[in-house]
Amino acid sequence: MAFEDVKIDKPSAETYQNLEADLCNHSGKVPLHERFRALFTLKALADNESVDIIGR
Repeated sequence: MAFEDVKIDKPSAETYQNLEADLCNHSGKVPLHERFRALFTLKALADNESVDIIGR
């Protein structure tokens, strides 16, 4: 099976909100390793919504 054949369900709106909150760290309380986890999760999703969140 090729990588391109793998199908991943689109994350929920809540998941995107949580990833954005972790990445942007508006509260100032998110540890750096969690911010990087959010960044690389969004990068792996590679969709328009993820790109928009990373760009904020």
